[in-house]
Amino acid sequence: MGKGRLEEAQRTIKEFSARNSDTIEVPRQQALLFALRGDFRSAEAMIPTILRTHPPYDLQYHHAAHDIACIYALEGKSDEAVRWLREAAAMGFPCYPLFERDVYLSRIRQANVFIKFMAEMKAQNEKYGREFG
Repeated sequence: MGKGRLEEAQRTIKEFSARNSDTIEVPRQQALLFALRGDFRSAEAMIPTILRTHPPYDLQYHHAAHDIACIYALEGKSDEAVRWLREAAAMGFPCYPLFERDVYLSRIRQANVFIKFMAEMKAQNEKYGREFG
C-alpha cells in the first residue's frame, strides 16, 4: 500500500485473509486500503472492528491507534488524526521519525494541531536521545 500498488494490496489482503480467517491484522489493512482509495466512509466504519480486535490492553493497540490516525489523516481530519497519534504515542509508539516522514500523514502536516504535536514529539525524542543515547 505504501508504494501505491492498491490492486496488488487488495489481492494480498484477500489471499492472506483466506489463509488466516481469524487474523486480527486484516481489518486494519482493509481500512487503510479503503482510505487510500478515498472511501473514507468504509474506512471509518471499520474503526470499531479494529478497536474490538485491538483493545487498549492488546500488545498491538498502539499500532492500531496509529493506523486509525492514518485513516483520519488521509481524510484530512487533523484533530481526529492527532488525537489517535497521541493515543499511539501514549500507549507505546512515540515514534517521532516515523510521524515526521509518514506519507499517510502528509495531508495534515500544515495543520496547527499536527505542528504542535510534532513539536512535542520532537522534544520528547531529543530528550530520549540525550537520556538513552
